[in-house]
Amino acid sequence: MKIKHIFLYLLLAMPSFLLQSCLKDQEDIFDKPSSERMEEYLQAAQDTLVNAPYGWAMDYYPESNQSYGGFAYTIQFTKDNATVRFENNPDDGTETSLYKMKEDDGPVLSFDTYNTFLHNYATPASGQYRGKEGDFEFVIDSIGSDVVKVHGKKSLNTMYLHKLTEPAADYMAKVVDMGDNFMLSEADLQIGGTPYELAFTDLSNRQVDIYANGQYVTSTAYNFTDKGIRLYQAQTLNGVTVRDINYDDDNLTMSADKVTSDKLWVSPEVVANLIGNIGAGKDAKTVTKTVSHLDQLQISCDASWVHITTNGNKLTITIDANPDASKVRKTHITFTNGNYSSQISVTQIELSAMLGTYDLTMKAYNSDKEGIATVKTQATLAYETDDQGQQQLYLSVTNNGLTYKIPATYLKSAQAILLQSGQLVAELQGSSSVYYIADAFEFGGGYWTSTKNNFFDMLSFDADENGNITTTLNGQMLYTPDGQSLEATGYTVTTMYMYAYSAYPFTSAGALGWFDQFSKSIMVKTASSTAKVTVPAGHEVSGPAYLQRDIKYTRRCRLDWSKYELKTQPSRLVIK
Repeated sequence: MKIKHIFLYLLLAMPSFLLQSCLKDQEDIFDKPSSERMEEYLQAAQDTLVNAPYGWAMDYYPESNQSYGGFAYTIQFTKDNATVRFENNPDDGTETSLYKMKEDDGPVLSFDTYNTFLHNYATPASGQYRGKEGDFEFVIDSIGSDVVKVHGKKSLNTMYLHKLTEPAADYMAKVVDMGDNFMLSEADLQIGGTPYELAFTDLSNRQVDIYANGQYVTSTAYNFTDKGIRLYQAQTLNGVTVRDINYDDDNLTMSADKVTSDKLWVSPEVVANLIGNIGAGKDAKTVTKTVSHLDQLQISCDASWVHITTNGNKLTITIDANPDASKVRKTHITFTNGNYSSQISVTQIELSAMLGTYDLTMKAYNSDKEGIATVKTQATLAYETDDQGQQQLYLSVTNNGLTYKIPATYLKSAQAILLQSGQLVAELQGSSSVYYIADAFEFGGGYWTSTKNNFFDMLSFDADENGNITTTLNGQMLYTPDGQSLEATGYTVTTMYMYAYSAYPFTSAGALGWFDQFSKSIMVKTASSTAKVTVPAGHEVSGPAYLQRDIKYTRRCRLDWSKYELKTQPSRLVIK
């Protein structure tokens, strides 16, 4: 019995002997504690990042499905600081902040000191507690002399830092130019001798679908480099690995190793957006626009009073005088390239014809139903005398017994009306307080202009089949000043809020909630009420003092999203 017990004890003790042996083997293999090895790895990573004279170009992808596409950063490291450039803010230069190399379930490069550029997609806001699911902490996967591979700690997206061989400012300028000049809807390529099609389905969010002989293969996001585009993930197509594709805008070609282009298709939508809708008064007018690759498109218009000529990249549109100034006339110019087409509108209308009373149908707050409902009311576009005794154009809208007087501006070059954000539009007396109401615009899938007064909802005018003059408060392009001109943000106004504040001038701290909101609006001025209205002297050429008569359009919006509030639905203020 004693022998059996001793043998049993030996069997029970064997795992501990084996474990000690394994541990000793591991110590022999690494001969350093894991903490020391981690410290050495982090130091090697930092040394690599610091010892790059021009810094690094980073391919950055927010959101786990890369739904926003990729963006270019440049980062130059010192022992403590990171100096950053951001593709979407090229004119803002650099921003410097601290960074850390730390262990956090792996070796981590952390930009935990706030940097406006690097935290742009990671900053939480109301309704999106994770921002746009961007990262500011990156797990270091591998270190090379020219490439450092990381992945986002939250998004898990794989990203790369590429060692720069030129000053960061020069590299970023090339990236920005590449993005601005990229106007493709499709690229027909030969990859390893087999035809493939790259369909650029979303130029704003940088998404591309890949087809082989018309059959769908895959989709991926991409970002811009100084030489072309870089796919989020390398794709193996016909045995060829494709990731970086060079783009030659002058010759309209794309190329890579074993990749050549048959034909690149310029997007009619991009060209149409760059030209923009054209407004004119009753007099004859000539508009000249210069846009790259016009020779790739067919340009047509059915109206006999619009004449189109092209000379290289110069497009000239001549509009005949309108014989009846009391009526609006409108047509479209169509841009076509293969199966792709897009249009711009040409509208002739006088300011005097815009003025007057409109029937307004919209979704708005209905006090009787205590919720959003279809509301039918009236809106008036007219000049009134303001507090300084000057003639001021107002768009007046009445709902729930309160009239909002929204200051308006006539922009002759576009034959359009500008409504400016952040304006005092009404005062409301509660039982114990005065509430100040301002207009604000929602845009871009949930952003809104809050107290900002540097945005304009541009109301363009149309005519229906009965000759009635029409416009809308929503679905119009949102503009913002850019130097001495207006820049189209690329976003439309989805909702106009009437927001209540506790004091005027308006501050974020004084924001109390929305009092009313307008969406899905249609304004109709019936043909029977289109008699010419007298316009005060001088107002035919009115416009914000700092704005030129021409409207500049930049295809890619470079708004600094961190400056705008994000909401799903702000609370409604109930005034007692």
